[in-house]
Amino acid sequence: MTKKKIDWEKWSPLLGTMLDFELSKIIGCSKTSIVYKRAELGIPPFQATHINSWSKLGQYLGKKTDKEVADLMGCTWSIVCARRKKLGIPATRKRVNIDWSKWDQYLGEKTDKKIAKIIGCSCMTVYLRRKKLNILPFQKRKFRANRINWLEWDQYLGKKPDETLSIEINCAWKTVYLRRKKLKIPPFK
Repeated sequence: MTKKKIDWEKWSPLLGTMLDFELSKIIGCSKTSIVYKRAELGIPPFQATHINSWSKLGQYLGKKTDKEVADLMGCTWSIVCARRKKLGIPATRKRVNIDWSKWDQYLGEKTDKKIAKIIGCSCMTVYLRRKKLNILPFQKRKFRANRINWLEWDQYLGKKPDETLSIEINCAWKTVYLRRKKLKIPPFK
């Protein structure tokens, strides 16, 4: 990977006037490059203190989500989050009532991120539900296209080597191994 030569004479007047990651996107370089150059020139980082809206919009801290307050203020959610934490105000999260009966079928079939986006909740909410149901995460699988019908295959666990059974099922050997361990079935001898 080649490093991009940055024309600092052109870009240094903007250092400290906006968030480092925003400037890095404009220039087309890494955030780290901006941080180092700014530190080298003794320029302090852009601070949220320029925002005069705290007096008007600070009342929403802890009552609306950080993203909602950030949208109102025209800044990033991380600035709002830092301000809220500095003031010792706990975060507010929108509680989403999810009818999982509609969505459980997609767990493990699509990424948690895709499911969360469709439902309108966080990835962590989907992740926790998937873990609760003991469903493996979605992966692009080359071994099998469909789910394994364990009712059909459980009877063979421990009666054949995991590797042999995995070939018959057309899945990874570790899938068979984990299923056998979950059911506390000793390995084939």
